[in-house]
Amino acid sequence: MNCEDYIDIECGAIAQYLRKRQLERLWSGAPLKGGVILKRRKDEFLCQPSSLFDEMPGLLQGITHLNAKVAWTVSTSVVDTFLQSYESDHVRLQNGHQVQVLPDMRGLLRCRTHRYAAFIKDVKILLVWDNDPTNLVQRTEKLEDQLLKHLWNLHLSNQHVKQSLPGLPSDGSTHRHAAEDVDSAEEGPGHAPKRTLVLAQAYVTALTAALGIVGISFGWRDLVMEIRLDQTYSRLTLILLAPLELWLGWFFYQSVFTSLLQLFGPVTQSKVNSKHYSSIPSPRRAGHLPHVTIQCPVYKEGLWTVLDPTIASLKRAVSTYEMQGGTANIFINDDGLQLISDADAKQRKHYYEENHIGWVARPKHCPAGEPANNIEPFVRAGKFKKASNMNYALSLNERVEELMNEVHCDPDRTPQPEKDLYQDCLSTVLQADKGRSWAGGDIRVGDYILLVDADTRVPEDCLLDAVCEMETSPEVAIMQFSSGSIKTTGTAFEKCFAFFNDMIYTSIKNAVANGDIAPFIGHNAIIRWSALQAGKLTTVDGKTTFWAENCVSEDFEMALRLQSLGYITRFSTIFGISSGFEEGVSLTVYDEVARWEKYAYGCCELIFNPMKDWLFHGPFTKTFRTFIWSDINLTHKITTVGYIGTYFAIGFSWVFALMNYLVLGWVGSYVDWYYIEAFRWFFGTAIVFGCLGTVSLAVHRFRAENRNLLIAFLENLMWLPMITCFFGGISVHVSRALLCHLLSINMTWGSTAKEADVLSFVSELALILRKFKWSLMYCVIMTTLMIVLAGIGPLGHLVPEMFIITGFAPIYPLAMVVGCTFALPLVLNSNLMRFSF
Repeated sequence: MNCEDYIDIECGAIAQYLRKRQLERLWSGAPLKGGVILKRRKDEFLCQPSSLFDEMPGLLQGITHLNAKVAWTVSTSVVDTFLQSYESDHVRLQNGHQVQVLPDMRGLLRCRTHRYAAFIKDVKILLVWDNDPTNLVQRTEKLEDQLLKHLWNLHLSNQHVKQSLPGLPSDGSTHRHAAEDVDSAEEGPGHAPKRTLVLAQAYVTALTAALGIVGISFGWRDLVMEIRLDQTYSRLTLILLAPLELWLGWFFYQSVFTSLLQLFGPVTQSKVNSKHYSSIPSPRRAGHLPHVTIQCPVYKEGLWTVLDPTIASLKRAVSTYEMQGGTANIFINDDGLQLISDADAKQRKHYYEENHIGWVARPKHCPAGEPANNIEPFVRAGKFKKASNMNYALSLNERVEELMNEVHCDPDRTPQPEKDLYQDCLSTVLQADKGRSWAGGDIRVGDYILLVDADTRVPEDCLLDAVCEMETSPEVAIMQFSSGSIKTTGTAFEKCFAFFNDMIYTSIKNAVANGDIAPFIGHNAIIRWSALQAGKLTTVDGKTTFWAENCVSEDFEMALRLQSLGYITRFSTIFGISSGFEEGVSLTVYDEVARWEKYAYGCCELIFNPMKDWLFHGPFTKTFRTFIWSDINLTHKITTVGYIGTYFAIGFSWVFALMNYLVLGWVGSYVDWYYIEAFRWFFGTAIVFGCLGTVSLAVHRFRAENRNLLIAFLENLMWLPMITCFFGGISVHVSRALLCHLLSINMTWGSTAKEADVLSFVSELALILRKFKWSLMYCVIMTTLMIVLAGIGPLGHLVPEMFIITGFAPIYPLAMVVGCTFALPLVLNSNLMRFSF
């Protein structure tokens, strides 16, 4: 017996079981009619009873078009009663979902697949379908229950109307018009109340600036005192460092007041809507709803381990939105499809087709081409390929749309159905590319784009609320959703950075609720398609793009560009964290370090041109200059620039620690009073972030999120050592990224791993030596330097006494940086800590 025979036996058994359940629930009517349909393989279906397709002509063609894996008919007195007098093309049930009402089986050829149900009037049945047989009973029960409630409400409504207006005809027309009134009453866009701009963050910014100026003024006071003593006015040049000091220390100063605000400030602003923040959903609208495209760029992630759970989540959201009256499609930008094996590529294409997914795959990166294999040159632009991947897919969509518009405007062309026209235009575009571009399914882009990652989970009922808010707020270009974390491996590292991820979103929520500008994270956000089109870029070679391919932080650049055009961004917590959007976190220390390198590189390239361009173009980029001179609120500009300065402060902390070690160690008694030793900075950082930040976060979660205060505090303490080790150890890596941009040194990143690889201790150690060789070399050099200059060992005895450094203040900051840098790839490495040989 071959595999095909097994499949036939399994399908037959499942079909018989479902038919039995159908009969037990009395869903086949009296006399018996209808039955069960099960997909055996592509375009081949099995039915029970075997005469079903003969009894209901057109059903097979309809099911083939729907491409459903399983379906059955429901024929009950409730369905029969409803269809006797209902004349609209859909019915809105009590839960807000819509069910299609089709005149006959031919209507299945144009119905919405993801609504998973349709009434067929001429044969008086309800057809229910799904991609999973285990969901069929539950879906049908819910529909039957909602339909019964709908009929009962109409009955009560009819009775009320008849009592109020005697003589009203009772031929069922009231039934029909009452249902239509329900829809018409809900139609039309809602009018959102005017949103206010919260000023708490403006006060925090002002106080931060004041604290920074006060801190710098102490140094100026020391300069004045020294000048009065020795009349050396040259030290006044140190005043020129004030802007740099304020920029690098901004986040530190701001954290003081942010923590105090969490401890003692109001929390009601996080529970109301404001200009840049949403915690309450906008009123829902019915009638015509805009089309939503869910765009998901992917690479070589596992089909079943990574993509399938994400697609299942997206399909549930699409189904819910379509049942609410909207339309949506899933648009995969598969950058790995032309790189994997033919068998894997075929499997992915089949998966996309089975799940009604539109997809685009561009050619592999091959700048020189391969004439022997008839492969033309193609460049996947950018250091981080996500932007160019999305640009390629959106560009292909635009070409199809332009061709369709040309056909629509051609009076000599015979009109044809929209779907057929789209398929013809897509085929024409693909033929013009001579096989370089691969695409299939629905790749058209709607009014809004929900941008997600390959490892994302979305709420089942998220699209309607998102769309309603965007419709009532035309000034919003991007609405970023708060996200929780998906935990897949259960390692301490993953749990730690899941906690850190939640902490970041809590901080963002607080800042935006207080009036700060909303960030764009790059995923789990809904984007206005018209805003994306309005902000198009033109590259040096004349190509028009949506996302900046020359930027590593294409999301940050997009937010700045759209804000400069007059749009705003908004942060939304309407779905919460525990039951809302979820995203994957870094599974390994390698990915997390690479992520921070990418962030640092991206922030640097947004502000500064490479140093080789400073002579002719100046140090600052056009994007940054446009942002600074735009009409954006001054508070938002200061906050954004201060955020970018954080990466420079982290990146050069090892430089400052080394400088402090040498300056205090060798000329400590002669150093200018203006100089603040690194140990004081370290002590202040430990107090603000380690103590004040830990307490304020716990108190805020107690006050605003109803968390247990003690548990929240202990959770903060539990992860504090790992987070301290991480941020103490990434300085060398961040500075490497900053310098690579400034010095025009090539640096690239791959996609973040969505699946963890379990390696042996020896293999992991070899990987550490390869990926962290420069930082480990730095640790060896600095450790040797401190030992030698402490007068220890054979070399230490050769050091003159005047160059010996043994003081605590100069040694401790450098030792902390070196220790954390060395511990980073070892202590935070889950594979290494398993000691698996």
